[in-house]
Amino acid sequence: YCNIERDRLIIKSRMMQSEKKGERNAKLEICQKIIKEKYPHCSLDWLIECSTEQLDKVFELIFQDINYEEFKIQVLNN
Repeated sequence: YCNIERDRLIIKSRMMQSEKKGERNAKLEICQKIIKEKYPHCSLDWLIECSTEQLDKVFELIFQDINYEEFKIQVLNN
């Protein structure tokens, strides 16, 4: 019984990790699209390394009237 319960918990944990990763990837894709719309000639390579919290910051800052460098600094410093 203990082995079955352990295996069930491992599977549940991996499923939750997969869901979080999928959610992050979806957020990343949306962030890339909206940043590209506002700053069309800027590199987005740095965005791939952002945490979920930093990606959330993108949604807060994107509507502010700030230049790309300031936007990037504020997201990365979150």
